[in-house]
Amino acid sequence: MDKIIILDKVLPKQTNKDIINFLSRASWEIGDEYNSNIPEEKYANGYRGFLCKTYHETRNPKSTHDILNVYADVIFKKVLEELGIKGKPLRFYWNMYYKDHDTTIHRDVHEKGYKTILYTLQNTDGGVWINQKFYQDVQSQAKIFDSRCLHKGQGPKKDPIRFNLNIVFKEEDDIIL
Repeated sequence: MDKIIILDKVLPKQTNKDIINFLSRASWEIGDEYNSNIPEEKYANGYRGFLCKTYHETRNPKSTHDILNVYADVIFKKVLEELGIKGKPLRFYWNMYYKDHDTTIHRDVHEKGYKTILYTLQNTDGGVWINQKFYQDVQSQAKIFDSRCLHKGQGPKKDPIRFNLNIVFKEEDDIIL
C-alpha cells in the first residue's frame, strides 16, 4: 500500500497550459470529503482546497466539462498504458490551491482495490504529502498510489497558484479500454 509510482512527461507542456486556461474559467467549489452542502460540515475537519468535479461515476456521470474530461481521460489512459494495467475511472477532480493553502490529511477511498493518480499541471514549490513524504510539483508528472494512503495537498509558498488533477480508479483485469 505504501508504494508510489512516478511517471514523468505524461503530456506536453503546452497541453498543460491549455488545460490551465480552461481551468481558469471553470466553476470551483470548496472541497469537502463528504460532499456536504452544509457549511459547518465543509469546514468541520479542516480545509480541503478548491475542487472542480468534472466526472464522478455515481454522482456526476454526465458532466458539463467535456473538454476537461477529454484531457483527464487522455491522462488516465496514458498512465494505464505506461503501467500496463486496465482500470475504470471513479472520478476526475481538478484541484486548485492558492499561496499558503494547507489542506487536511485524508484518504480518497477507504476500500481496497482503488488507485489514485495525482497529475501535476505546472512546476510550483507546492505539492502533495503522501504517507508523510513531500513530493514537490513537477510539471507533467503523475504520482500513482493506493487510494487508501493518507495524503494532503500543500499550496505553494512562493508561486501564486497550483493546479492538479486527482483521478481515482478501480484497477481491473477484465476491463476493455
